[in-house]
Amino acid sequence: MFENCVNSAVTYSGLNADQFSALVSFAFNLGCGRLRSSTLRTKINEGNLQGASEEFGSWIRAGGRVLHGLIRRRDAEKRLFCSGRGCEGPVSRSSLCLGRINSNSLNVNVRPRPNTFRPAVGIVSDGESVSISRRVSGELH
Repeated sequence: MFENCVNSAVTYSGLNADQFSALVSFAFNLGCGRLRSSTLRTKINEGNLQGASEEFGSWIRAGGRVLHGLIRRRDAEKRLFCSGRGCEGPVSRSSLCLGRINSNSLNVNVRPRPNTFRPAVGIVSDGESVSISRRVSGELH
């Protein structure tokens, strides 16, 4: 069913098996209508596979909230989509952007885990630029 959805929605003929599989996973999770109306599909049909790969990160919300499970799923779909050819440069495990911190003159506490009962390990002040990355359990960096 979702294979047929991808076949009917995507007119670009150069998809490899991994890219097709990533799109089937996307359609399974979000529905065929969302795939058909997405910028992801539009960019693929234009032949812009690099631009299309960046669109996976736009689909990480449910009910207006960012869900970490969707971040992991879209990251896996993007990595599968880019595992063959078509995406320029390496795709890292933390390739999806989680957002931007705007502190509005407040300090932001940095904690080792995503909760408030852990002690802060640092403070980011207003106007300070930092790089934030996440680590997947079991990976060495």
